[in-house]
Amino acid sequence: MFILGVRVHFGVTVSYKYCDQKKSTDIDSIHLNCIANFIENSLHELCAFIKTKMTAIVSGIPLKSQFTFLNLKQLFYNFQTSMCLDHNNPIRNMKHYFYEDCSKNEIPFPNTDNQFSAMINEAGCFLNSDEVISLATSLVSKSFHVFLADISSDSDFSEMATGLSFLKIIPKLCNRLNSKYFEEILLNSISSEDTVQTLSANVFEAFCT
Repeated sequence: MFILGVRVHFGVTVSYKYCDQKKSTDIDSIHLNCIANFIENSLHELCAFIKTKMTAIVSGIPLKSQFTFLNLKQLFYNFQTSMCLDHNNPIRNMKHYFYEDCSKNEIPFPNTDNQFSAMINEAGCFLNSDEVISLATSLVSKSFHVFLADISSDSDFSEMATGLSFLKIIPKLCNRLNSKYFEEILLNSISSEDTVQTLSANVFEAFCT
């Protein structure tokens, strides 16, 4: 979600800079302010949403129950379904996370005129477009499968093939998800996606014309 948001916003801001070199400094400031707003404010809201969903899903799982890779898949599908059915689904509300909270959190925008307002509005509408929503949904699934492939090939998780108590698997999964190692794998995998790179090019082309 963050990668797509940055790609779309960067594509829009670069296209505006290309069309009006005199305002390039102000446009750069807006770009950085929006990204900073997401990291410093909206990210907490996003994490709270995910935590609420996951807590509701895993709360009914007995800690001593045997947990397998198949159970992990089902856990993800349950989360994905719950998220998609929620009207606050972050994937369908990326405009909110990147832009709508900026004014509430008093993020400064230099020389806010009609052009800048149009830039923010256009980028936000594109983030909520069917194309971006579809791609974001696909990337969420891919991210999970990248994670699943990573732990499936690791001997440290070999017991999950037949079953490991949920109590023991929780810290293992958390440690892997929070590791720099997996972070690099995930970022490289998502950033190198042809669909993500094509989206960036399409955004730039669309807003330059």
